[in-house]
Amino acid sequence: MADAAGVLVCGTGKMDGAVPSHFSAMFPNLEASGSGKVQEVSPGSVGLHCLDTELQKMLIDERMRCENHKTNYQTLKAEHSRLQGEYTRAQGELRRMLSEKQAAQEKLQLLLAELRREVLEKTRELEELRLQVVHV
Repeated sequence: MADAAGVLVCGTGKMDGAVPSHFSAMFPNLEASGSGKVQEVSPGSVGLHCLDTELQKMLIDERMRCENHKTNYQTLKAEHSRLQGEYTRAQGELRRMLSEKQAAQEKLQLLLAELRREVLEKTRELEELRLQVVHV
């Protein structure tokens, strides 16, 4: 808000001196007047923003970023929980399948051993029959 003399009055006017140096770096368009409560607007300038207004804008932007981060965090947390559950289920399924595979392999090994014994027995019977045929 500017008064009749072209002086811009900032917010509450509760500043205790000049604008701190780190604000000057952040807001190069701002210049502090002698008391820190009032700033002059130079003729023809686009206009200077009040420090309070700039800080309010920064605060609003920061709150919006905070909300975005909070929303992203909640989304990631939910996705992480879902993936953790999926991973746990997949691990359980993998253990079950490995157990089934091992049982099937053991069953096949027993069947193979039994068939080899039968082949060996049939081979012996065949040899005995050949010997009997040769001697007759």
